[in-house]
Parts: sequence; structure tokens; C-alpha cells
Amino acid sequence: MNFFSQISTRGYLKSFLSVGAIQGGFMALNYLTQILLANHLSVEDYGELTYYLSLVNFFVVVVLVGQNNYLPKELIRLASGGSYALLRRVIRRGLNNILIAWVCCVAVAFTAVYTGLISVNSYVVLTLSGIVLFLALGTYRQAFQRAFGQVKVSQIPEKVLFAGLYLLFLGVSVFLFEVRFSVINLLTATAGFYLLVQFAGYGLMKANLLKIPRAYQNQNTPKKPAGPLFFYLMSVIDIFDSYLDYYLLEYYAGYESLAVYSISKRVSLLIFTVIYTSNYVLGPEVSKLYFSGQVKELQTRVRKAVLLNMALATILVLLLILFRTPLLQMFGQYYAAETGLWVFVLLMAAQWVNVTLGAPSQILAATGFEKSVLHVFTVAVIFQLSAGWWFIGQWGITGMALLFLINSVYWNGALQIIMKRKTGISLFSRS
Repeated sequence: MNFFSQISTRGYLKSFLSVGAIQGGFMALNYLTQILLANHLSVEDYGELTYYLSLVNFFVVVVLVGQNNYLPKELIRLASGGSYALLRRVIRRGLNNILIAWVCCVAVAFTAVYTGLISVNSYVVLTLSGIVLFLALGTYRQAFQRAFGQVKVSQIPEKVLFAGLYLLFLGVSVFLFEVRFSVINLLTATAGFYLLVQFAGYGLMKANLLKIPRAYQNQNTPKKPAGPLFFYLMSVIDIFDSYLDYYLLEYYAGYESLAVYSISKRVSLLIFTVIYTSNYVLGPEVSKLYFSGQVKELQTRVRKAVLLNMALATILVLLLILFRTPLLQMFGQYYAAETGLWVFVLLMAAQWVNVTLGAPSQILAATGFEKSVLHVFTVAVIFQLSAGWWFIGQWGITGMALLFLINSVYWNGALQIIMKRKTGISLFSRS
């Protein structure tokens, strides 16, 4: 019995629950933080902070140049083929690419500031640049850990330690010392804590055993495995699509509308935690099972994961809609009053679709069909860019939520069809 046949459903569930507990803890801490900030800051300042942090998440993906998705798959492929000599070279090259991309982004950003192309304080740009670097390095470390069996501990620094320290800092400052934070103060604190947790992350990685997959004969390895470029383009398009609603609302409606919309979307992301956890655990196993020719076992694993995701997402949607008003009131009466029922329901429906049908993007990326994902996401971005002004103009933030739902149905449905054709795997098929 080889290494891959020992991967059991029980093992998947154990990893799912472990990662889910970490992600759940992070979400709880993050929501407490957002509740504190939403009540502490003005609506405009909260919208501005949300906008800056969405830019951080976008540029982290830009700086990663696809390494976060490419690295686990490539390291598993090389190790499973016995190409251990190439592992160190791939890891070093990926880190160098990240640093070069970060330097280029910082140079462009400061050039834009000093030439007057963008009207942003240079200190804000410097602080955002630091956050981007620290998050990119942490994400790269997580990708390495996922490939070599440290899935459970890889997220602890960013998801638990940072969130806990940041919330503690804010709580003590606001409630004990009555500090009034500005957006710049909060960005500075964020950068400092992300720097601190990188040292903790490296220490955790060194303290835990790395599990190198045993070599075997590849059966399903593509003739020309996709390089990081495809993962890079896919990641950039994906993250841009994820935050495009924020950018469109900021441009067409302003920071206040963005703030109101972002609160409902933050609540809806409680549902998205399910697919995030599932993909984080399932991704490396998809590569292992597919490359070893165990497609039937992979189909079984995917079906069980999807049914679990659907059940959890349905329960969460019903609970969140039922407790909509008290949840929104936690962020402040203004947000509860300004958020219509349809905005909330449409965002919940979109996340339900993403969780229930969201596995194909991860499966296609992990099995060598990244181009298909890239094409689908590109069409989704073009559609939102071309239709956003009309939906927002007609119905405001409700229109943006409706557009988000339509796009979610499109890309998940299209990827399901492509996955079936490319890999023979279906989300609900028994065999």
C-alpha cells in the first residue's frame, strides 16, 4: 500500500476540522475587530480603511506572482517524481520572484505619488507596502508548509496570532486608554503586528516535522505542466474579481456606500469560510490522488467534500438571515438601518453558490488545467466591469449584490462543466 492509498476520509475530516477551527477562530476574532472598528470610526473612515485593506489583498496576490498556488502543486509533483534536487531551486526562485515583484510595485507606487498621479499620503503607501510584503512572505511560507504536511499549523501565525494580538491591542487602547485611532494609525499597527507574526511563523515551521511525499510513477502529469505565470494571472484575476465590487462602489457611490455594503459582505463571508477550509485541505490531496491515477478515489473524496460543504453552507445561510438584524446592529445602528433585506439575502445566496459549487476552480488548478480557470475568471471580470455602472446606477448597493450573485452563478457553473470535460470528475457523481 503506497503513501496515497493511505489518505482516508477520516484524515480529510480531521484536517478539515483542524483548519476549520483555526479559520473559525480567525473569523471570530476578525469580526470582533470589525465590530469595534465600525463603532469606533466614522462611516467614511471605515470605508476608507476597508478600501485600503482590499488594495493590500490585491497587491499581495500581485507580489506573489502565482507562487502560493503553484508551489504546493509543483513541490508535490517534483517530490512524487523523485526530483528532489529541483525542490530547493524551485523554492529559492519563487522567493526571489516575490521580492523582485514587491520592489517593482513599491517603485511604481511611489512614482505615482511623487508625480501626482494618485493623491495618497506617501506614509500610507509605505505602510501598505510593508503589509503587502509581510503577508506575501507569510502566504509563501504557508504554501511550502501545505505541500509538506504542515496544513494544520501553517495558518496559526496569520489567522490566530495576528488576529488575537491586533484585537487585544485595539481593545486595550480604546476601552482602557480611550485612544481615538486614525486610518493611518491603524495601518501602522497592522504592519507592525504582521511583521511580528512572521518570526512566529518561521519558528513554528522549523519546530514541526516536514513530510516529504514518497516517489511514485506519475500517471496523470500533464506533458507541459503549467508554470507560475498561469497561476499568477489566475490569482490576480481571481482577487481582482473578489474585490471588484468594492472598487466599483468606491468609484460610483463613494466610501459610505462601500462601508455599508462591506458589512453585509463580511457577514456573508462566514459562509465562504466553509469552501476556503475545504479547498485549503483538499487542494494538495487532489494533486496527490490525480497524479497517482486514483481518479475514482478522487471522485469519491470530492463528492463527500461537496455534500459536507452544501450542508454547512445551507445551515449558515438560514441562521444568518434569521439573525440578520442583531448581527448588523453589532456593527452599529447606522449599518443596520442602511442595509436593505435584499442586499443581505443576495450576498448570502451568492456565497451559498460559491461554497456549494466552488470546488472546480481548486480541482482544475491542482490537476494542470489552470488555463480554463483563467479564461472563466477573465470573462467574469469583464462582465462586472462593463455592467457594474448600470447595476449600481439602477439599484445602488442592492444592484451590486445582484451582480455579484449573477457572476457567482456564471463562473461556478462554467467551471463545473469544464471540470467534468477535462478531468472526468463531477461534484455530485458517485463514481
